[in-house]
Amino acid sequence: MSDFSAAAILRLIPLGLKRQGIDMSIPGAPQTAHMSVEDKRNVLDTIASRHGEHALVRLGEGVADAPDEPILTALAMAREPEDLIARWQRLERYVHSQHRVRLVGSCCTTCH
Repeated sequence: MSDFSAAAILRLIPLGLKRQGIDMSIPGAPQTAHMSVEDKRNVLDTIASRHGEHALVRLGEGVADAPDEPILTALAMAREPEDLIARWQRLERYVHSQHRVRLVGSCCTTCH
């Protein structure tokens, strides 16, 4: 399997930039459900070089402007932080081919 990332990420990037007041052209969304990790890295590297790494951290704020994204709907139903992480861990194999989140030091036993 080739290394991929969900195309939904590319759709959320402009929304996160807009929330930060950054006007930056982003290439069109891929025509498939996935995009190459290299393409995503190129977009993120460009953002970091022009606006700093803090702009990357804040990209997630764009999910507030994407209420129809299925991943957001699933995550928004979380009851507590650990539930949010557990939900993400179930979804992430569809969002990234190889990257996984591992929770270290949780206050509950349901997260790994």
